[in-house]
Amino acid sequence: AEPGRIGRAFNGGMLWAMRNRWWAIGITVALFVASVFSMQFVQNQFFPSSDRPEILVDLNLPQNASINETRKAVDRLEAIIKDDPDIARWSTYIGQGAIRFYL
Repeated sequence: AEPGRIGRAFNGGMLWAMRNRWWAIGITVALFVASVFSMQFVQNQFFPSSDRPEILVDLNLPQNASINETRKAVDRLEAIIKDDPDIARWSTYIGQGAIRFYL
């Protein structure tokens, strides 16, 4: 079977690159340098900054701790923070991760 349009374009490009080796190397190096230079214009964070005051707390117990022990430790932590007037709400996740992002 004859190659399709994409196959013919690929074959043509490869033949050109093999026949014009130094041009192909030069173009490849130029594209690499341009991509490295362009990285300064890419933002460093995926999500924009949020003005929502938020703090994340990881409570780690020994690796052999049971879920019940973990629940008791979380209950003690919640007892401490529930009376703090600066804390409006909180969420706890035991045995699973929190949701990845908010919309």
